[in-house]
Amino acid sequence: GLTRMILDARPLDKAMHVLKESVIEEVKAKIIDDRIEVYVASKHIPLVIKSMVNAGVDIYEYQKSIKSLEDQFIELTGGNEIA
Repeated sequence: GLTRMILDARPLDKAMHVLKESVIEEVKAKIIDDRIEVYVASKHIPLVIKSMVNAGVDIYEYQKSIKSLEDQFIELTGGNEIA
């Protein structure tokens, strides 16, 4: 499965560019509240961070969380309503 990371990285536009140009398949990213939410396989996290630092992006904070079974269920079923 994919791991969810929250990054406080500056500049945001450069960080997003690095993610979009990444050679890593299956990396998803979006900006939420001046932070970047990234979904990527756990084994690729070091490469993501190295790529950003090598491109001149400063990383001030990093948080990692694995999707819970409940989150995966909601994604698969399209919601959490009981029919």
